[in-house]
Parts: sequence; C-alpha cells; structure tokens
Amino acid sequence: MNKHLQIIIFLLLIFTNVFPNDFQKYIDSGDAFYKKRNYKEALVQYHKALKIDPNNIDIYYKLSLTYLYKKTYLTAVKYADKILKMNSKYKKGSYSVKGLGLKGKYKIPEAIEVFKEGLKEFPNEPTLKYNIASCYFYKRKNKKTEYWCLEALKNQSDHDKTLILMGAMYYRIRKKTKCTLSLLYYLLYHPKARLAQPSWDKIEDMFMDIDDENINDDDRLCVTINAKVYPGNRLANLSTYVREGESIEFNTMDMVITYLAFYKNHFIYKDKKDPVIFVENMTSFFRMLEKLRVGNKGYWWDVFADFYIRLLKAGHVEAFCYYIRQVDDIDEVNIKTHQNDQ
Repeated sequence: MNKHLQIIIFLLLIFTNVFPNDFQKYIDSGDAFYKKRNYKEALVQYHKALKIDPNNIDIYYKLSLTYLYKKTYLTAVKYADKILKMNSKYKKGSYSVKGLGLKGKYKIPEAIEVFKEGLKEFPNEPTLKYNIASCYFYKRKNKKTEYWCLEALKNQSDHDKTLILMGAMYYRIRKKTKCTLSLLYYLLYHPKARLAQPSWDKIEDMFMDIDDENINDDDRLCVTINAKVYPGNRLANLSTYVREGESIEFNTMDMVITYLAFYKNHFIYKDKKDPVIFVENMTSFFRMLEKLRVGNKGYWWDVFADFYIRLLKAGHVEAFCYYIRQVDDIDEVNIKTHQNDQ
C-alpha cells in the first residue's frame, strides 16, 4: 500500500475515533460542572470541545447559557447571536438568552425589543412574554407587567416564574387579593419548589398581619377604616391603596383580607393555631369571591376566581390549605381530601 495512503488512513482513524471520544468526554464533563453551578470549569470543558468541532451549535448554546449564568452577559449575547443567525432548534431559547444578557447589562429597552422579536417567530412562547414582564417589573411599570404576565399565563396557566412575578409585584404595592390569587395558584402546582416558602410567607403576611408596610408612592391614596381589636382594645388601621384611574375591581377584597387579619386578633381566636385560622380565612375569602363573581369578567375572574370558587363548592378548601402548606404529615392531607370526597 502506498505510504502516503497509509498516512491518510491513519489520520482519518484519528479524527473519526479518538477526537469524537474526547469531544463527548469534554461535553459530559462540562455538563457535570454546569449542573453543580461550577460555571468556570464548565466553560473550560466546553471550549475544549469547541476546538474539536468549531461549528457545533450544541456547544454554542451551552456556552451562551453558561456565560449568562456566570453573569458574563455580553459574551452570552455573542454566542446567542451566532445561534440566531443559524436558524437552529435553539433559536427560541437564544432569544431569551440574548435578551437576558442585555437586561443583565441594564439595557432594558433593547432587551424588550429582542423578546418581542422572538415573539414574532414564536407567538405562543410564555417564557418570552414572562421576560418582557420581568423587564417592566424592574422598571416598576405595573400595568405593563400585569399585561405581559397575563399574556404568558394564557399560553401556560401554571407558568411558575410568571405566577411568582405577579405575586411579587402585587405584594410590593400591597394589592392583597391579586397577590394572594397568584401565589396560591403557584403553590397549587409547585408546593415543594425552591420559591414555595417565600410565596407562602407573602400569603401569610397578607392574611395574618394587620399592619401594612409603608408604601413610598405619593400618588396613591390610602383608604383606611379604624377598628378596635380585642384583647387590649387596640386601635387598628384596616387599609387598602388606590391610585387615581386604577381599576378598583378587587379593592373590596383587599379590605376583606385586611379585616380577616384583624379578626385573627379577636379573642375568639386566642386558642386556635395559625393553620386553623388560615383555613377559616381562606374559606371566608373564597366565599366573598363567589359573591363578587357575578358580572365580573377577565382572566382574574374567569381563571383564578373560578377555580377557587369550584374548590369551595367541592368542599376541598381545608385540604387545599394543608396541601399548599405541605404539612409534616402528608397523610393528614390525604385523609382530609378523602373525607371531603366522601
């Protein structure tokens, strides 16, 4: 056999056998570091793989994500741009990576434009809509935040990040009903998730505490009712907050939540534990939703309120309350649900 031909065959064997093995080894190693959030080492491994296959789009996407989580935002944007030009299976995710990279550099208008550009190709993608909402949340544009959150939920009603974002926004401005409706829905689907406890804490704050935080928003009107709380005959302020021109569809419910928090301090609750009080408060809350449901339309009523009203009518409020709290003995939840089914 010709000596030159032997050399060519030998080199082909090297490239077709040795390099692919090394390539996959670097990928697997990078993925392992990525899962452990060791982004620095993950990048080292991915770049070794990229030297073997410089045009591999899978590596581009892994690099873009890793740089994003490492907060090397502009490099993440660079790799996302490479992917967007290649019209690949990662195109949808790359719009998010690029937009989030720009958002990380505080280029909010540019980030929003990227997300909207992505929606032209993927109009039903909830993550892109959530990302737009998160930009407006950062800018404290509450109406636009809600609009894009609801648009995301229309595509995926249990989208966890969107429900969390809406709850956080309404908690920030003390719109208690919408905060509660959002976070209850989140806990229904994600009772043991990483953000479940902070979500529960916000709901508990809405329903268990009387005093509102000070809100630094000069153009909002605080509507207050004074009431005496027993024991101690202490004067309490039951408040809701309204901005001129703002929808007031849930203001009555906001006052109800504040009243329920006040009622918790009444002497009739002195021997009751907070979980029991919470079940009773939720039952009262859902009953008020049922009374106010007539004539009201929109996503809040047609999806959130309707679900809780059905829950009330089915007799599952107690089981639901224990479930979202994830009590220590989950059998207690199963027993209560079984009893209610009977």
